[in-house]
Amino acid sequence: MRCRRWSCCVFGLVVCLIALRVQAQTAGSAQAQPTKKQKTNSSEKSVGVLIGFERISESAASDEWSEGKTTAQGSRRRASDGAIIGRLNDSEQESPFETVWFSSSGEDWSVRQVQDIVVPRNDGFWRVGKNTSRIRMQLLENITSNTADFLWITPVGKDPQFESLRAAICRKEKAITRLDYVSPLYLASTTYGYSDCGHISEEHYASVNPLDSRYDPVQIRALLGPEADEAFLDVAAELGGPVTFHDSAETCESPGYEGSENAWTLRHERGSWKAYAIFVALGDGSCSRHSVTREIHAPLSPKNFGTNGLPLPWNEIESRFPNAADAFASPNAKWIVVLSKDELTLVEVRKDKIGKTLATAKIPRGRAVMAEWAYGRHVGDWDRQFAALPAPSTKVVFGEDVPD
Repeated sequence: MRCRRWSCCVFGLVVCLIALRVQAQTAGSAQAQPTKKQKTNSSEKSVGVLIGFERISESAASDEWSEGKTTAQGSRRRASDGAIIGRLNDSEQESPFETVWFSSSGEDWSVRQVQDIVVPRNDGFWRVGKNTSRIRMQLLENITSNTADFLWITPVGKDPQFESLRAAICRKEKAITRLDYVSPLYLASTTYGYSDCGHISEEHYASVNPLDSRYDPVQIRALLGPEADEAFLDVAAELGGPVTFHDSAETCESPGYEGSENAWTLRHERGSWKAYAIFVALGDGSCSRHSVTREIHAPLSPKNFGTNGLPLPWNEIESRFPNAADAFASPNAKWIVVLSKDELTLVEVRKDKIGKTLATAKIPRGRAVMAEWAYGRHVGDWDRQFAALPAPSTKVVFGEDVPD
């Protein structure tokens, strides 16, 4: 049977790169209770919101090897699988994630920006980050190169343990992972795999995983319910007909696309979370290099996702913020955070209209993946804990983004 997952087929020595590195430690004294979606009281004067995002480079990814970045060199003695001639792994400070914390206990609002995506959980705050591992090896007369992204999660106050590549067998291999969604319970990501092992292999893959489980992807039905399952099957049926691909070297006749209920993700667009599934073309040769991503139209349960959507039309956001890329509304519809190219703006909502601007935060270009609101006494607790966290790093390393 042909394996449909690139992480099992393309990378023989790299298993499930999109999985999390979950630390088996407790969260110490940090307390982020509660993490369940809260019923809000309009009389609450204290309110705060965490916006987590992945920073995106304005330019193409750099080649760390050619730029002479310090590497941890491997042994130069000849081994049965070849000699490692270079190994490089990003540090904590080079992770491209950041969190913005807006909070107010009265009329005034404060803003704090910290490194990593900081997630409130039942046992305290946890940090989510990403490291990229690179390795080069000498195999006979060939130089091989392998690059892979790894996501990690660890309680605040604990050091993360990084995954790293151990070998590079093919001429060139890479696994690029994009973080799509983070909550106290789940994490969603999309990964693009490429391999040149005598022939070119490519594949996109996506998954939603519990934060506490590394190799346990959640099926779309399990999290979104039977309506999502039916919508998934409808899309699969639409993509089931034959299709022809014309590549530069060959033509591929495919009987259609195939999907997996594990291969899906969540993305936030224009004010709401949406589910997307990846379908891969069937067939031999270059057919499997082709895939499509389709939205799965199904409601997202408030139990798992809280309030999803905006209290006013998207064109109202654009009329006030022409460069708006995304927006997050509070559960009680009193506030909206608007994401533009280089700024987060918190505004109030009055009578279904955008009111005055309450706070702004200058940010690098980024993609929002988390919004968590807090009310009442929890705001002061979170303020004190965030005051002790480090500011965003200036040493971020930008890798490649997942291609469409």
